[in-house]
Formats: sequence, C-alpha cells, structure tokens
Amino acid sequence: MADGNPEPWRILIADDDPAHVTAMGDVAERIGAVVVAGSVHTAEASRLATELAPDVAVVGVDHDRDHALGLIRELAQAGICPVIVALRTPDPAFVALAAERGAFAVASPFEPEELSSAIEVAVRRFHDVEALEEAIARRAIIERAKGVVMERYQLDAEQAFELLRRQARTTGTRLTAAADLVVRGHRFLPREP
Repeated sequence: MADGNPEPWRILIADDDPAHVTAMGDVAERIGAVVVAGSVHTAEASRLATELAPDVAVVGVDHDRDHALGLIRELAQAGICPVIVALRTPDPAFVALAAERGAFAVASPFEPEELSSAIEVAVRRFHDVEALEEAIARRAIIERAKGVVMERYQLDAEQAFELLRRQARTTGTRLTAAADLVVRGHRFLPREP
C-alpha cells in the first residue's frame, strides 16, 4: 500500500514461467498488494493491462530474457501503468536493456521490502511523466492557438498570447480551454484585438 493511500496496490504479474507468476504473486500479497492478473504471454499481458488498469506491472526475469524484454516493451508502450523488473540477483546489463524498453524500477532480489520500494519509486515517476506529458500537451495547444491569433490579427507572439490570456480571464475560461476553442475554429476572440 502507498503512503497515504488506503487502497492496496493492484498488480499485474508477467513472467515466462507460470510457477514464477504464482511465487511473485505470493511476494506481492505479503506487502498487502492485490494481484489482479498473471500472464506468461506478451499479448495477453498487454490486453490484461488495458482491461484491468493495474497500478503497476511486475515482469519477472527467469529463463528467457528476450521474452522478459518483450513483456517490458509491450507493457510500457501500452502506457497504462509503470513496469517494474523483478530479478532474483542483480544484473546491471539486463537492467540497462529493461530501462531502454521503458521499465521504471527494479526489485532485486525480489523480496517484499524491495518490491514495496520499487513500487513507490515507479508509481511516483510514472505520475511525474504523466504530469509532464499533460503539461506539454497543454503548452502545444496554447502555441497552436497563438499561431492562429498571430495570423488572424497580424500580432507578434507576445501580443497573441496576451490577447488569449485576457480573453480567457474576461470569460472565466481556463487558458488551455480558450486555446482549444481558438484552434477548433470557434468564435472565442473579439473581432478586433
């Protein structure tokens, strides 16, 4: 469970060996987590992540390192939750490969304390990335709207931004919502600046 979060972590476990999925689930349950699913197949793990939206996915690395890397890549690309790599012993070379494919944290050895710490780090970093992506998306829509305003009113970038901001304040609209209206062609701005 997360600090301040009364709900247990919801975990998806993926590994190339069903027995290891079960063993990893036992470790997860020892920290109070709930295993929402376990899988040995890459496509199935990705589908389950999409359907169940777990808080975190844990990928075990046992016999088939390429399979584990495929699981990590597939789960990370789905973008549903952070991916943690579960290693029995430290393996810096594999950790580097896993990080390239989108892993957020490592639990090695795979014991309750290491898993709990890895979840805390992974979930916090995942939320940081989501917040950054949202900020970038907001900034992009504002920049596009500025371009529309610059062209429409023959203003420079600073003047266009000020017009957008002023109109948003006047109408009680958030700047990103105002920018979205402008980009979508709605009549939000005055006829003349």
